[in-house]
Amino acid sequence: MRLPELLTALLSAGIVASIVSGCQPSTADTKISGRTMGTGWVVRAAGCDLPDCAATLNALISQRLDELTRIFSHYEPESEVSAFNRHSGVEWFAVSAELASVAELSAQISQLSDGAFDITVAPAVDEWGFGPDANVTAA
Repeated sequence: MRLPELLTALLSAGIVASIVSGCQPSTADTKISGRTMGTGWVVRAAGCDLPDCAATLNALISQRLDELTRIFSHYEPESEVSAFNRHSGVEWFAVSAELASVAELSAQISQLSDGAFDITVAPAVDEWGFGPDANVTAA
């Protein structure tokens, strides 16, 4: 079974960060961060003192996360998963290979966990106040 694109992207970002940090004699530490899908992310890269290192890493990570947001974010009404969730017909609904892969893996995990993992948990999450319409207060 091949890894879902999300795991591949995160692993790739980790490898890039490891290469950058492992090849540099400097002790410079770079921290980049951002927000996506209702949460935040942080990457720390040791030895990232090459020209534009932080900017390049930030651009690569942000680009991939933007791609994943367009597919998987239920916070974005125009994302692929939001469109899929709104689909109420019985006719075929074409999805990207990435969404199909994650859905397939989710079904397998659900089966292996006797339903403890449930990909259809979004309505409950919304009802509990953690969905995209939640009122979030700063910590």
